[in-house]
Amino acid sequence: MASTDAMPFPKKNVAFRVIFPIYDADGDLVTGATGLDSEVSKDQGTFTDCTNEATEIATASGIYYLDLSSTEMNADHVGVIVKTTSSGAKTTFLSMYPIENGDLPVNVTQIGGSAPNALISGRIDANVGAYQSGQAPLQPTTAGRTLDVTTTGEAGIDWANIGAPTTTQGLSGTTVKTATDVETDTADIQSRLPSALVSGRMDSSVGSYQSGNAPLQPTTAGRTLDVTVGGAAGIDWANVEGQTSGVNLISTIIQQSQFIGTDGITNSSLAASAITEIQAGLATTSNLNTSMANLLNYLLPLTLNTGTIGVTGNDATHIHLPALEHADDELIGYMLVIMDDDDTMMYVRFITDWVQSTALATLDTALPITPAGGTDVYWLLSEQAAAGGSAPTAAQVADAVWDEATTGHVTAGTFGEQAKTDIDSVLAQIGTAGAGLTNLPWNSAFATGLENGLIAMNLDKLVPVYSTADSGSTTTLVDAFLTQSGADHWKGNMLMFVTGPNFGVARMIEDFNPSTDTLTFTPPVNNAVSNGDQFVIFPQISQWDGKRADHTVAGTYGLDIALAGGVSNAYGLLAGTLKGLVLAEGQVGNSGNTTTTIHLPLLTDYATGDLNGYQLVIEDVSAGERYGRAINSWETSTNLATVDTLPFTPQDDTDNFWLIPPHHVNIDRINKIKMQGAGVLGNEFRPV
Repeated sequence: MASTDAMPFPKKNVAFRVIFPIYDADGDLVTGATGLDSEVSKDQGTFTDCTNEATEIATASGIYYLDLSSTEMNADHVGVIVKTTSSGAKTTFLSMYPIENGDLPVNVTQIGGSAPNALISGRIDANVGAYQSGQAPLQPTTAGRTLDVTTTGEAGIDWANIGAPTTTQGLSGTTVKTATDVETDTADIQSRLPSALVSGRMDSSVGSYQSGNAPLQPTTAGRTLDVTVGGAAGIDWANVEGQTSGVNLISTIIQQSQFIGTDGITNSSLAASAITEIQAGLATTSNLNTSMANLLNYLLPLTLNTGTIGVTGNDATHIHLPALEHADDELIGYMLVIMDDDDTMMYVRFITDWVQSTALATLDTALPITPAGGTDVYWLLSEQAAAGGSAPTAAQVADAVWDEATTGHVTAGTFGEQAKTDIDSVLAQIGTAGAGLTNLPWNSAFATGLENGLIAMNLDKLVPVYSTADSGSTTTLVDAFLTQSGADHWKGNMLMFVTGPNFGVARMIEDFNPSTDTLTFTPPVNNAVSNGDQFVIFPQISQWDGKRADHTVAGTYGLDIALAGGVSNAYGLLAGTLKGLVLAEGQVGNSGNTTTTIHLPLLTDYATGDLNGYQLVIEDVSAGERYGRAINSWETSTNLATVDTLPFTPQDDTDNFWLIPPHHVNIDRINKIKMQGAGVLGNEFRPV
C-alpha cells in the first residue's frame, strides 16, 4: 500500500487509497479521531474488519485516508464505514463502484475529430492512416496475399522463385551430394567387395588385433570351448592346477559315497572337522546370543539356582559359589553349567564334593578354563542319578531307560524302534525350537482317552488347562473345548487370562455348565471375554502352612513354603527356583498392616479385585520364617490385600513379600533347597 494507490477511479481487484473527512454533528472536522474502526462490505455482503485502518493526514487535519487491498476491491460495489469513539463524531460511509476495462465512457468524436462509422460486428470500422517509423508490417508484393508459416514458425519457400541462384554461398558446414558424387562413391564400394560371397558373408582374414582385444586362443589350434546354454564352461577334471590351494566352498554341497579325493577322507572325519569348524564359527556369529537365550529359557524350569561365580579359590576343578548355603556334601551329584563370559562357551560338570565353609564345589572333570570370578555365570541343575549297589533301584532303571541312546534301537517291531520312529515324527513336525507346533495335527482320540483316564483317576482338575475362548461376558467364558460332563466340574479352580484386554487377571471359578460349555467366575473382569482370548485353568491353592512333618516321603511334592512351627531348616523360597512363578516382589508397606491385611504399595497398578485368588509369600525377617496365603480381596485405593490370619503382624518397610500366580508349584526334591535371598523377575510370567 502506498500513496500511488490513490487514483481518480477505483479499479476492480486493484489496491486503492480512499481519502475522506470525519465530521461531527455540527459539520466540523474531527481531528485526532480515536478508536478508529474501518469495515468493508463487498457486493452488499456482511461488513468485516478492513486489513488496514484509517490514518489521519498530518497534522490535526481532520482528513483521513484508508488503504484497501486488491482483495477488498474485488467487487462490483465496495462499501466502507469508518467508526470512531471520539465524542460527537459521526460514522463516515464511503461507496465505491470499481471499474473494469471497458467500463470508462469514451467520447470517440472528440478523440477522432468526427463522428465514427457504424460498428461492424461490434467493432469500429477504422483505417490505419500511417505507422510510426519502423513499425510498418511487411507487405506482400501482391496485395491480399499471406505468408504460409508452420506451427513452429518456419516459412514455406517457392523453389521455382529463388533469386540469384548463381550466387556462390559459403556452405562449408553443409554436404550436398550430386548424382555424380553418389555414383563415384558406389563404384568405390563395389571395388572393395570380394568377387563372391561365402554363405552370404564376405570371406576375409584378420591381419591383426588392437592391443588388448585379441580373443583367447586354445592351446591346440582349431579346438573349441564347450559351453552350456546358460553360459557355463565345461572343465577337464583331470587337468586341474593348484590342487593344494585352499578354496572357500562354504556354500557348495559336494556329493560323494564314501571317500573324497585320493587321500581317504572318510565321512566320519569330514563330519568331525565340520563340527569343529561350526563350533569355532558359532562363537562369533550374531545369532549366538539368541540361541543362548532360547536354551536358557528351555532349561529355566530345571534350574535350582543361578548367579555369578565368586572370586575365591577358582581353578580348573574348583568353583566358588558363595550364594549357596547348603550343608557339606549336600550338593554332591548335582549338575553345574558354567558359561565362559569371554567366548560364551558353556561347560557341563557334576559336583563331586561341596564344602559349605569355603563355598567351593569340586568338579568331576577339569575345565579347559579357570572361571573368572565376578564375571562368569553358573546354573545349578538337578542331581545326577546314583550308581553302585548290588542291584539298580527302580528309579535308576527308569533313568537308564530315559537316558538310553535312540540310535541303538532299530530292530523292527521292538518298543525302542517304535518309540524312536514316533518321536522322530513328532520332532519333524515340531521343527527347530518348536516352530512347527502350530502345524502339529491334533489326535482327538488320544485327547479323549487322556481326558477320560484323568477323570477316572480324579486327576483332571489337577492338570492346568490351556485353551481359547469362543465368547463370554465380564463374568462368563464359553469354550467348546471344555467338554467335561459333570456339573460344577471346574468349580473352585482358578482362571487366568494370558492374552487379550484381561491379560494377567485371575478369577475364581464359581460354576460350570457342561451343556453350554460355560464357566462362571467372580468377581467380574473389566473387559468382556471375547473370541480368541487365551486362558489357563489352574488348580486352587488355599494356604501353605503345613508342617514338614506332614510331608516326609522323599522325592514327593510336599511343598511347604513356610513352617508355622518355626523349624530352623524351613524350605523357604528360592528365587532362582521359582523364577518362572514370581510376578512381583519387594518390601511390605507401612500403612494398615495387621495379621489379616498387608500393605503392598508396589502393586498399585492392579485394579480392585484383580489380585483376588493370587498367592502371597510373606517373610517375617526378624524370625526368619515365611508364610503363604491366598489373597481373599484386593483394594487398589488403599493397596491392601486381605488374607487369612497370619501368626504375626508384618513389620512396616522391613518384611518381604512375593506375588505368585494362583496355581500349584511343582518342584522336584524341594527339600534340598533353602532360602538364598530375593531374586527379581519383575512382571514376567512363565508357568512351570
